[in-house]
Amino acid sequence: MQLYFRRYTADDASRANLARWCLKVLMGVSVHMHLRNLTSLSKYLKGQPTFVDLVIRALEDPEVSDHGQEDVIRLLYSIPDAEASKRSADLSKLSVHRADRGWHVGAVVEVLTRVGAWNEAVEAIESSWEAIPDTVPMRRMKWSRRLHVVAVQFEAAVAAGDLSLQDALKAEWEGLYQLLKEDQEKYAERRNPFPGVFRPNSGS
Repeated sequence: MQLYFRRYTADDASRANLARWCLKVLMGVSVHMHLRNLTSLSKYLKGQPTFVDLVIRALEDPEVSDHGQEDVIRLLYSIPDAEASKRSADLSKLSVHRADRGWHVGAVVEVLTRVGAWNEAVEAIESSWEAIPDTVPMRRMKWSRRLHVVAVQFEAAVAAGDLSLQDALKAEWEGLYQLLKEDQEKYAERRNPFPGVFRPNSGS
């Protein structure tokens, strides 16, 4: 396909026609098997609205391995801002459906905030936080992810000029930070079974 783009497309109209044809073909193949080629082709395809659909397919593909994650994120980042803004609701819904994939959600939120889609960005990051079980073993991870939620909410509040919400979010951030700090100190204490040998006892 790259050969066709380089040799047989002499103007914008011919490149657009070929890009539409390529996208139609690619929507019918297994995305995870062609990720590396897709990242190379993206510069020819990203100008077409249906390119976003291809990226969403790649993000949803359960066969994408850990090694393919970076390629998928590159595809996501290559979506033009205008198209990302138009399809912000679809990108946010994708994050809600795949909230278990934290690396997906983080990349989608970055794109959404880049184009000022604040409501969709907040919805996406909140879904990721809600997907973490509210259990003692997962407590620290849930607090950490909540910090991400507060950070995105704060950016949205700044963009909206909502000072009262900014103050509330600052207070929540400080409370979460303190919880994480205290938990870390308790964890460090539990990991050292001989406080009197390796360091002074806190009561001495």
